[in-house]
Amino acid sequence: MLCWELPAIRDCAWFSGSDIFPYIYNGGKCVLNHDLPAALDSVFGYVITGKLAVQDLQPSEANVVASTTSLCHFVSYTIEDNVINDTLKRFWEIESLPCSVQLSPDDQIAEDIYSENHYRDENGRYVSPILLRPDRESLGESYDVAFKRLTHIERRLAKSTDLKEAYSNFMKEYELLDHMELYKGTEPSQYVIPHHCVLRPSSTSTPLRTVFDGSQKTSSGVSLNDSLLTGPKLHRDIAEIITNFRLHEICFSADISKMYRCVQIAPEDRKYQHILWRESPDEPVRLYELKTNTYGLRSAPYIAVRTLHQLAQDEESKYPNAARVLRQGFFVDDLLWSCSSFDEACALQDELMSLLKCGGFDLRKWASNCPELLTRMQTELRSAINFEDDTLSSSLKVLGLTWLPTSDTFSFNYNFTSDCSTKRSVLKLLASIFDPIGFISPCTFLAKCIMQDLWKINLCWDDKLPPEINDKWSKFISDLPCLSDLRIERHMLIPKYDDVKLIAFCDASSRGYAACIYLYSVDGDGNVKVRLMTSKTKVAPIKPTSIPRLELLAAVLLAGLVESTSLSTDCHVGKPFRRHLSLFGRDGQMTTFTLCSRE
Repeated sequence: MLCWELPAIRDCAWFSGSDIFPYIYNGGKCVLNHDLPAALDSVFGYVITGKLAVQDLQPSEANVVASTTSLCHFVSYTIEDNVINDTLKRFWEIESLPCSVQLSPDDQIAEDIYSENHYRDENGRYVSPILLRPDRESLGESYDVAFKRLTHIERRLAKSTDLKEAYSNFMKEYELLDHMELYKGTEPSQYVIPHHCVLRPSSTSTPLRTVFDGSQKTSSGVSLNDSLLTGPKLHRDIAEIITNFRLHEICFSADISKMYRCVQIAPEDRKYQHILWRESPDEPVRLYELKTNTYGLRSAPYIAVRTLHQLAQDEESKYPNAARVLRQGFFVDDLLWSCSSFDEACALQDELMSLLKCGGFDLRKWASNCPELLTRMQTELRSAINFEDDTLSSSLKVLGLTWLPTSDTFSFNYNFTSDCSTKRSVLKLLASIFDPIGFISPCTFLAKCIMQDLWKINLCWDDKLPPEINDKWSKFISDLPCLSDLRIERHMLIPKYDDVKLIAFCDASSRGYAACIYLYSVDGDGNVKVRLMTSKTKVAPIKPTSIPRLELLAAVLLAGLVESTSLSTDCHVGKPFRRHLSLFGRDGQMTTFTLCSRE
């Protein structure tokens, strides 16, 4: 057998050459699909063989056999690798500038299906179709695999009384809220969705989350998610939302309770949303039908956000300010916004709750830097904030950032430990550093350099770092806790400002280039306030590149950063502002010029 750089290779219990297999093969086999590996019965148990497709990664990046035609005689699948890949993907998405994307043909189909088929029921709640692809392949049988997955989760629940109780309570609540019901129809299920649980101890609202797996293949090799459209991205970029959250004196955050499940699914499409459940293995299995938008299905995020935008459109004449916030201040179900005065914040708070109530949505977990704004709310709708405590224990997570409402600042708390420094562990930790605004760009730039160094030397996933890189890595993680002393002021503008400017800089070196923007504001008395608004860094290409070219790349990065930032903040500042760019040359001199005058 040919094998190289297989992830978690040391965890593999047994390897065999193909010449030995005829002597240990018992004759039994299990074949699911011609594109999937088959299980052959041997004297040692089932052995996996056949085609293995790893389509999302390239061989040079994943260090695994990634060809759909490769013959593999042992498959090691590690969930951790997928977690690392997802985390890395999020890391690089955050580092990219937001850009407008034209609708693809599939996106347009998804939009047409929703806009032509959604409606509101007698209570004002929205009813949406699931976004089935017109060219979808036929779904096969899914009951058996869903039953096997149910027995698996039952065995897991049997090992923990607390977990079993939490899972059971989740299902009871689901039924009590009329989000699912016992299926009494005669039409056969089109798809039975397997489910399992994910524990999130850090979450105060949902420490246990039940996940519905729409990606489980049926007997035809096609899953429900294969048959669904994703729909276009509708929510604003995280950096834009946080930037607008920082503009004005009074700020608040909240989230929509059970946002996905506030949208009903059309009755004719619910046959694709059946699940199996029973309270105990001693009871007969029951078939339930999920009645609401179900997370775990490919079209669910789009349906949820699109419905929020539809609500804004339908009720805009009655709630114009809240409708604007629905479009610009939400990242899926999380709301961040700021207002210039207490009265404005109170009015907007009331308008938002009324607008969302029209569509069957409820806002909860309200938080603010203004205690008086929170006292207007019922206790159960507020986040627990101790305004006499300015430590991390009173901090809140807002779109991945740590916010202290008492001091109205952002903070950072990284305490990484790495007993065994391998490429896998290093990338996992580096990719978990979340800094969408660029507050700690010098740190994240160093992280990118370490990533690039690891790729240059073609290190295997579980090989230890060479001494030179290991020294850099050790110093990096030992210095990170110092960031806990850093506090970044949320509010950027001076009160009662008369003039606002964006002042931007860029520079480059042989290792990389960067751009940053400061927000300059001045009041009528000449008092000035300057705060970092955003920054971006890029490592230089591996291929040698001249400094002048890197400086040009820095200027391009700066122009894109200024454009995306100014477009997102223009209407929120309320006053025209000037934009100035400054480029540092190799001679240390600075050239400043006005990119665009808007006076």
